[in-house]
Amino acid sequence: VLKVASVTPRVFTIENFLTPDECHEIIRLSVDKGLKQSTLHSSSTARRTNDTSTRSSSNTWLARDTSSLTEKVYYKAAQLSKIDPELFQKFHETSAQHHSIAESLQVVRYRKGEEYTPHHDFVSPPINDRFQATRFATLLIYLTTVPEGGETRFPRAVNNYNSQGLEVSPEAGTAVLFYNMLEDGNVDDLSQHGSNKITGNTNKWLANLWIWDPVIG
Repeated sequence: VLKVASVTPRVFTIENFLTPDECHEIIRLSVDKGLKQSTLHSSSTARRTNDTSTRSSSNTWLARDTSSLTEKVYYKAAQLSKIDPELFQKFHETSAQHHSIAESLQVVRYRKGEEYTPHHDFVSPPINDRFQATRFATLLIYLTTVPEGGETRFPRAVNNYNSQGLEVSPEAGTAVLFYNMLEDGNVDDLSQHGSNKITGNTNKWLANLWIWDPVIG
């Protein structure tokens, strides 16, 4: 069941999106694959230096066909967003290029003291790209419950009951869906968000699934 957490930006929470066993299994798959220091994509310098002052975590990527569970995650994400599930990493054999509207599942681990300062998920495509594809929506799935820190923060969220931003505490199995673009096709600057610093000893694990519009080239 979708619960509205914010109207500007559009943020929704979904309890029990995954079961505890499913959360543990995604963590296991990620550990088996191996995690690397998270990087930034805002500039080549950030990628080269692994700028931990902005983003300090580790991550790995799981393709849709990694297991029956990752297949299930993509299918449920498609149902939730009311998009044809075949478009999520479904390659079109007749196309000159392979296109998809979803990235691989990014699994992230935050340890004590680690964080991700507020940022946007949308990207700015080259001006000569006639499709102007960017990340349309983000589905964030918490894989652990974190009692101290680690909230997902939307510092610019404004609602009729709150003008000081929005924070969502990590609860294992809960998902957060938010939109990086407005209905008119422009990016939503208010979708800026971050991950608060972990202040206790419980690691924060989560999975990100990014949906693109119109396609990933």
